[in-house]
Amino acid sequence: MPDAYAYYVLRSLDSINFVFLTPYPIYNSFYIDSTLGDSIYYYSIVAIDSSSVCGKPSPAVPGWKSLPYKSGFPVDLPIGCWPIAAPVIVDVDGDGRKEIFVVDNNGHITAYRCDGTELHDVSSEVDPIFNITCPSGMGFWSTPAAGELDNDGIIYIVVASRTYPGKIWAIRGDGVVKSGFPVTTRSRMLSSVALYDLDGDSTLEIIACDESHYLYIIKSDGTPYVGSSTLVDSSYLGRRDIGSSAPAIGDIDGDGLPEIVVCGGKDTAGLGYVYAWNSDGTRAPGFPVPVAGDSRGSPVLGNFDDDTSDMEIAVIINGLGIVALDGDGTMLPGFPYTRFTNFGDGIRSLTLYDYDGDNKDEIIVQTQDSLCVIRYNGTELTGFPIPVGNIHWSAPVVADIDNDGIADMLITSNDRIYAYHFDGTQIKLGFPLEAGVAIISTPAVDDIDNDGIAEIIVPAYDSKLYVWETGSRYINDPRLWMQFRHDCYRTASVGFSTGMKVGEGELVKPANAVINVYPNPFNTSVVIRGYIPETGYIDVYDIYGRKVKRIGEISGKFKVVWDGSSVEGSLLPSGVYIVKVNGKSKNISKKVVFIK
Repeated sequence: MPDAYAYYVLRSLDSINFVFLTPYPIYNSFYIDSTLGDSIYYYSIVAIDSSSVCGKPSPAVPGWKSLPYKSGFPVDLPIGCWPIAAPVIVDVDGDGRKEIFVVDNNGHITAYRCDGTELHDVSSEVDPIFNITCPSGMGFWSTPAAGELDNDGIIYIVVASRTYPGKIWAIRGDGVVKSGFPVTTRSRMLSSVALYDLDGDSTLEIIACDESHYLYIIKSDGTPYVGSSTLVDSSYLGRRDIGSSAPAIGDIDGDGLPEIVVCGGKDTAGLGYVYAWNSDGTRAPGFPVPVAGDSRGSPVLGNFDDDTSDMEIAVIINGLGIVALDGDGTMLPGFPYTRFTNFGDGIRSLTLYDYDGDNKDEIIVQTQDSLCVIRYNGTELTGFPIPVGNIHWSAPVVADIDNDGIADMLITSNDRIYAYHFDGTQIKLGFPLEAGVAIISTPAVDDIDNDGIAEIIVPAYDSKLYVWETGSRYINDPRLWMQFRHDCYRTASVGFSTGMKVGEGELVKPANAVINVYPNPFNTSVVIRGYIPETGYIDVYDIYGRKVKRIGEISGKFKVVWDGSSVEGSLLPSGVYIVKVNGKSKNISKKVVFIK
């Protein structure tokens, strides 16, 4: 309308049936909808000319009330960077509040405090704590892990570069590179590394795979874990694709020791493989498992059967669907799940959560066009799939977003973050969140300022780091999958604790006593496994140090079950308890949460 000088505003809930919001024409250049409710609305305007003749309605555009930004955010990342990897969030300076570390494809590591100020601020520009020299775009694609490598209170950010050859870096919060690093790999590094104490010596090993499908295990000082080379297994070469599978770490065979699970791409015959190694670097029995498709997906570990003493494997196989395997490599009933078979070229990873409380995890997957929740037997949860896909690489996360005490799902789709209940309905209060540009990274849910309220953290392709306040209570529960690969160690293992396990063999140090508990928290019973090089007892104490139960006498490698009962046989109240192995010279304990 060439002589338009005013307009009406119309609103709709379905983009079809509109009503007038303004009874009189508006002459201002903006309009504020003060009646906006907790839903997504669609708006259109109708222009009028000086003769009060109305033009055609404009195309509808959506609008909604978004969650507020956390004070100080969003903040700038280095100009021109693409943050493909997920952020890692840890308290590196010991002040009780967490810092956010973001890596990007141009080789920077940038760190921000919970108030949006830079951890390393020396100029008026963005000041990364660390950067590498690399060809444009070939810096960090790998999602970083973080942990106390030497169990000395110093947290290191561990990340692999996509330079050629690749390098694995361990960097302090102040940007200082750990002695013994970087460790050079044979090929570029695309997938995230994982941290785990494989040998029970209270230090963390670094587990990684490069793009040529080599497996590396590196000790905390940068030296080889097995033999004279950090390269543990190169016999599964011959794949014709780029390796993008990240390792998952957990006990898949119920022996109390961790295994390493990785996928091996696709060979010239069209077969992919799921591999597993024992904690000493040897191949696990029953593996590799051949699958008819491209096995570049990253495996995850959870429980899909009645035996809660070990973990099962789930992984995306492009061209086949979703595969679920027992710890001996056999396919679980109901799998492969084949409704979706084309997952694109992205680095796809699943998410697990026991939504219905049956001690069996549901599998959450986002394809290029759908979100689906799959039960332990391969059937779909009621209400799924729903048509909200993602062409990018981010994975769903699970946390209580709407403060009702029930876990919800967060997913990204193009430039937005959506939230869904586990019945398939969309959470519209405060969602979707919009960055305005593509979000490739997986969001994280955390309490970065230690105020008890959860925040949503994600970088976007506009070289900015976004943080939103949810207003929901932060629940720090290891059963929730609140960040990429479950935890900051990137174990991709439901219920992960610190992984202090031990077994027999030359890598075991006989002087160590080790204990592990699973599941934690528990409801009916908890399995206690470990090793003590002498005769001792397992006792349970409350948080006041009072002994409430003696479970029994142990020696060497042990496995016992505690049902939450006291010495009198009655059930103890819900709460935190200390399971302690008491030997003549060796003692070790582990916290366990009992929820009745």
